[in-house]
Parts: sequence; structure tokens; C-alpha cells
Amino acid sequence: MKPIYFPFTCIPQPKAAIVSGFLGQTTVLQPAGGDQPAILRQMADDGLIDICVPHTEDDDHLVRCISEFTHWGQLHQGAEMSLKDFFKSDFSQESFSVQIRTDILKDGKKVAPSPDPIFLARLFLMMAQELDMRQTEIALELANSQSAEKDLFTRMTGESDDSGRITEDFFKNDFGAYQTGSRISAWCRIFEKIAREYPFLVTDSRSVVEEILDKITGFEKIGIVEGLSGRLPERVIHSFTERLKDLAATPWETRSRPSFEGLFPVPDPSAGEGRKINFHLYLLPRVSPGGFCRLMAGAAAPEKDGARADGISPSNTLMGFIEI
Repeated sequence: MKPIYFPFTCIPQPKAAIVSGFLGQTTVLQPAGGDQPAILRQMADDGLIDICVPHTEDDDHLVRCISEFTHWGQLHQGAEMSLKDFFKSDFSQESFSVQIRTDILKDGKKVAPSPDPIFLARLFLMMAQELDMRQTEIALELANSQSAEKDLFTRMTGESDDSGRITEDFFKNDFGAYQTGSRISAWCRIFEKIAREYPFLVTDSRSVVEEILDKITGFEKIGIVEGLSGRLPERVIHSFTERLKDLAATPWETRSRPSFEGLFPVPDPSAGEGRKINFHLYLLPRVSPGGFCRLMAGAAAPEKDGARADGISPSNTLMGFIEI
């Protein structure tokens, strides 16, 4: 069972290496088809991620809207204002929808009273993707600068600096802390089309997990494993994900409540290589992935959403939090 990274449409390469090294190739949604960012294409070629595009209609129109809205933002907000500040303060306000209706979606046509919610969700995620990629570039540049300083310190003094500060600083960035609820809502809106194929959602954002647990009270924490390697052997990954598949497909009411250790063949924390991580697993019983999307939108969740392509009907939704 392939996990799907959420609620983002991009993932920094160092994080992708850890997530895939622990859970195998991970799916990353894209709000539009066509040319994907070069870094995502490279990670897909390397086998770290699998790119999925649920909606491809009006891609050209979407790209034009992004360009026009960026220009509008520069005119109205000023060239000196960062995308991060604009995203944080104004992106979800009503003025955004008004401007979309009047200046962006016109495209030479009669403007609809209410823009298509799927289109707006994709537009939002494309702007969020741009923000995340810029923030990643800044964080990596800072890490590289600090690494160079450490190398210089070692050459000058002969003493090695093993503080691990670079790695810690980089991985502590939580992009989900900005517009958390809007990110989840927009992501779920485009995910719902393919939700039955992905009952296992995985994130590395503590802000996202807290937002979801605050909004949906039915999640049960199955357990936590600490000190796992971010690069596990293939056989261990396969065994682990097979048990997750079984957990997602089996009606929860037919189970006793075994311990986390009883559910999974938990790997030896000392096995494997790479950075150590903690893994938290949550389960939303009797709610399919599509039902999870509807709950996040404030609607009622039906019991079933139909079968996946492999014939398995997900009975529960799993959420994994990888604490890097």
C-alpha cells in the first residue's frame, strides 16, 4: 500500500529520502498536469516519489491565472512584500475570491458568480507550492552556508563540530504552520477524486496533525515507535506496509484492541541506516479516505466509498506522522 504525502504538493528532497526510506515510494499530488517542477521530476526519476495529478482540466487557464494573480499581488501589495507574508495574511480573505472573479477568471468570458471550488483549490495549492519551494530553497541555502562554516572551522582548528545543528534546523521547518486549515481543505478537495486508492495519509507536519485531531475527534492513536531508521531494508518496508493495508481494510469493530507492538512487526530501532525518526500512527475507524475528506469539509461521512482498483474497500483511514 503506497502512502500519500499530505497536505502538500511538494516535498524537500532530504525529507523525501527519509519518508521513502521508511515507507517506500510515496505519492505526491499535483494541482495541475503539464511540466512539473524540476526537483519533483528528479525525485520521481530517482524512485523517491510518485507524482499523481487527479485534475488536469483547464491547466492552461490555471497557469495564466497564477501569472495574472502574481502580477496583481505585486501591484496591490508591493514588490517588497514576501509571498510568505501575503499568503499568511491575505490569501484566504474574501478579497482574494473577489479578485479572482473580477480580474483573473474573466479570461475573455462572462464571469461566473462563484468560481469552481476545484479550480480555486488547485489555484490555492499552486500558490502554496510556490511558497514552500521558495522556503525550501532558503532553508537549503542556509544549511549549505552553515555546513561551509563548519568545514572551515574543522580545517582551521582540527576539531570536528558534530552538533548536528544544520540537520536539526532544516528538519524543524514546518511548512504546514501557514494557513494550515486552508491547506488541508484545498488538498482534500482535489484528493477526494482518487481517495479510495490511498487509505494511508502521511505527513511530517505537527501543525497539520494537531489541526486534524482538533477537527475530527474520532481518530484513535494506535501507537508510536521511536528511534527508527530513515533507511530500512526493502523486506521490512514491505512487511510493515502490508500490515498497514490489512489495518485499513479490516472493519475496526471486528478487532480487539491489540497493542501497537502486537499489530506490527516493529523493526529493531538499531537496524538500518540514516537519520532516526519517530513514527506516530492514527486510525479513523469506519471512515474511508473519501469520508475523511468530507469530514474535513464539515459534511457527514458515508460508511463506504467503493472499492479500490485492486478490489480492496478501505474501511478505515490511516494517518501517519513522521517526526523527523
